[in-house]
Amino acid sequence: GWNGEALRLWISSQTEKAIREGFAHLESASLYDNLYHAAEARSAADWYVGMNVSRALTWHYDARLSAGRVQTPTLALMTKREEEREAYLKKVALPLFEERVAHYEKLMGVRPPYRVKARSMKTRYGVNSKKTHSITLQSELIHFRLEIIDSVVVHELAHHFEFNHGPAFYRIVYRFCPEYEKWHACLRKGEFNGTTDLKE
Repeated sequence: GWNGEALRLWISSQTEKAIREGFAHLESASLYDNLYHAAEARSAADWYVGMNVSRALTWHYDARLSAGRVQTPTLALMTKREEEREAYLKKVALPLFEERVAHYEKLMGVRPPYRVKARSMKTRYGVNSKKTHSITLQSELIHFRLEIIDSVVVHELAHHFEFNHGPAFYRIVYRFCPEYEKWHACLRKGEFNGTTDLKE
């Protein structure tokens, strides 16, 4: 490559007059090194700060939020990728969730059967809606072992009988999931394989 001195054309418009004047007053490219470094820094910030902070905000607030200069092409790329991830998790998780809910509905005597849904949720593992008679489970639960998934299913189905978290509610939960405390602790810690041992 060229290692000698380079001259730079700097024009503010593309008229013939501006171009001729620009070529008549070429300047050393080194005079614009700071502009190059500034552009390079902005590009790095877009990736290292904008993308990571946007992802953190989206995860924390369960909404698609953006930060910094990541507003258009990069954010669109992230949003598309997130939608693809959620669609895939839902496709994989929903059949299993439906099977586990149906299994425990039979054991617990829950009638009529609930409509089961799966979606990405950042702050809740499951939701029992009396209004729609549906149970929504966090899609990401598919990463956890079956006993942990079942603990969430039992929790939500127990709300069919007790729509609170009082003693009567937990009597139902522990009747059908005796190790609920252990599995829920694993879930909170993000231990997919359920390795937590609770101290007596």
